[in-house]
Amino acid sequence: KGITVVGFLGCGGGTIGPICDLAYIVPSEITSHIQEAHITAGHAILLAAEDRLLAEGVIGMRTHS
Repeated sequence: KGITVVGFLGCGGGTIGPICDLAYIVPSEITSHIQEAHITAGHAILLAAEDRLLAEGVIGMRTHS
């Protein structure tokens, strides 16, 4: 269907790694460390998307008084 598959992975990518078009792999086998890194990466991606949408005027900032 032409969809890009992005994987947030740990432990070297496991069996899913090879089928991802893009893979963010945390080099750890400790689940909590992998999850923390994924949360941080997710926030960074969302911030970058929001910054781009703001810059392109797709969304705007609303202030509360």
